[in-house]
Amino acid sequence: NQPGQYSAASFNFLCQSRYLLDMSYLRLKNVTIGYSLPKVVLDKMHFQKFRIYLSAENLAEFDHLGNLPIDPETATSAGDGGAMGWGRIYPFTRQISFGLQISL
Repeated sequence: NQPGQYSAASFNFLCQSRYLLDMSYLRLKNVTIGYSLPKVVLDKMHFQKFRIYLSAENLAEFDHLGNLPIDPETATSAGDGGAMGWGRIYPFTRQISFGLQISL
C-alpha cells in the first residue's frame, strides 16, 4: 500500500464516498429595509426628510452540513490552515443594525 502503487492489493486507492459532503448552500448575506415618511407628514413636522431603516448582514444560511463548522465560501490555501483549515470558520457572525436619517 505504498503511494503510487495502484494494484488490486492497494485498497487505499479504491473509490469511495463515505467522507463526501454535500457543500451546496444558500446564504442571505445582506438585507436592508427602510421607510421614509410621506411629504404630507414631513411638512407638518417641519422636516425635509425622515427615514428609519434596519440592516442585517449574514442573516441566515441553509445547507446540508448539519452541525459541522464549515463555511463553504472559504477557500483553503497554505496561509489559512492548509489541510487542517479547509473552511473551518465558525461561528458565522451576524450583524443587525438600525438607524434614523433626519434632515431639518
